[in-house]
Amino acid sequence: TNMPKGGLVIVKKDAVTGKPLEGVQFTVTTSDGAYVPNAGGQISSNGIYYTDAAGQILLKDLDPATYVVKETASIPGYVLDSTPQTVVVNANDTQTLTFRNTPKGSLLITKLDSVTREPLSGVRFRIAGCNGCEYPAGTYTTDANGNVCLNSIPSGCYAITELEAKPGYLLDNTTHTVKVSGGVCKEITFTNIPLGGLIIKKMDAVTKAPLADTIFKVTTADGAVVGSSNGQYRTDERGYITISDLEPGSYIV
Repeated sequence: TNMPKGGLVIVKKDAVTGKPLEGVQFTVTTSDGAYVPNAGGQISSNGIYYTDAAGQILLKDLDPATYVVKETASIPGYVLDSTPQTVVVNANDTQTLTFRNTPKGSLLITKLDSVTREPLSGVRFRIAGCNGCEYPAGTYTTDANGNVCLNSIPSGCYAITELEAKPGYLLDNTTHTVKVSGGVCKEITFTNIPLGGLIIKKMDAVTKAPLADTIFKVTTADGAVVGSSNGQYRTDERGYITISDLEPGSYIV
């Protein structure tokens, strides 16, 4: 009598939805490292196979042996599962190995005015993986809708730090940490406080006429001078001094 040879079915699925994944590359070898052909040696592929539309690879007419199956290339949007699986195929025996790929996630950052809730463009962020996530650090700038979007990124923790605020706004340099999960778009919103301003008006106490060329010194409450002229400002012909883009706080004039 002759015993029929065995077979092996490799199944690839989405780890979240369970849907089959087509086009994932696997390498199949024997336990001693020899590449495995298909159909009893009739089909040679140097041990490399791709999942079909059903997310499967079917190897037929295999000699009884121990086989090692390893995913060597995933498809876009998924994390490679590089952990090999080992299986023993006996005569007249078909084994099934199932692999699952975790879909990559995405991150959407929105930057708004803290008062008007209007989107803020031109805000620069540094985004990097942290706490074990090895996503490389990069600098990103919000678009016209106040958004930064990172697609198809690995699951894990990300550190977000604002590097440069839009002119007229207070920088928020606190590092925020968010967690991205596979197959999910993590949305997070940050706000910037608009800077304030100060108008000083100098006039004659009796006639109320404006007084030009009067010099004032402006400091913060803790004595730090304001501006680049040692804190000194001169009234214009209308008796006014206008100082813009001041951080919220107390000032002494």
